[in-house]
Amino acid sequence: MTVVQVRLDSPELAQLLSSPTGPVGQDLVRRLQRVTNKARTLAPVDTGNLRGSIDWEVLKRGNQLVGVVGTNVPYALYIEKGTRYMAPRSFLKDALSAARF
Repeated sequence: MTVVQVRLDSPELAQLLSSPTGPVGQDLVRRLQRVTNKARTLAPVDTGNLRGSIDWEVLKRGNQLVGVVGTNVPYALYIEKGTRYMAPRSFLKDALSAARF
């Protein structure tokens, strides 16, 4: 019988999995950029303010990396979800679906 011993170096494993500069973080950034670019192409344009405000961010929560794509424009929620007077134009949700790879 062959015995294999595996030793995990905790700091290196943490760097690999939960550092924004590690390979997992770099992959997350590529995916966030893809979703952001798609959301910008799908966003309705009147003045261009909404489209220009869409951005991404990587947050570290505990040992996890979290990617966020969004906008700080107050009326974006009404466009995304709609109102009783206007149908939804889901540029963020649709960008997430369209940018999967």
